Amino acid sequence: MAAKFRHQYKGFISSSGGVIGEFRGESGFKGLFALPAEYGGVAGYVKPEELFALSCLTCSTTTLMYFLKKFKVIDDISGIEGGVVAAIEPGNGVCFTEVNMSFKIFVKKQEAVESVNKAVENAEKYCPVLKAIKDKVKVRVQASVEVKPS
Repeated sequence: MAAKFRHQYKGFISSSGGVIGEFRGESGFKGLFALPAEYGGVAGYVKPEELFALSCLTCSTTTLMYFLKKFKVIDDISGIEGGVVAAIEPGNGVCFTEVNMSFKIFVKKQEAVESVNKAVENAEKYCPVLKAIKDKVKVRVQASVEVKPS
């Protein structure tokens, strides 16, 4: 899967000092972030580390959706659930060392399972965020497919 043209994604931040700021993406998504409490900041705000973990998870999910659509099984999906744990290990500086993701994919019929598993493999291989980090961060993706007629 190669990009047919260059994609750019823009984001912006603003802060009036202190340890809290606002981020916004060109799509209109916005929120408040802060220096995490464990680094001398404040609790109760989105941490950049959370955004990183969620970026891995959501990019993998949308890449999965792309392949489910490409393999013509998107309409056979009755649900997708996922979770992520991104870890920074002590002694490695402040750098992510691993990202572990898990997915549970619910399909309406057994005949879709093989194509869904193929889509999962392709999503892990072609997700742009995972491709960007794979040489420095250990990435694990576990997925299970469950037949759950609607």
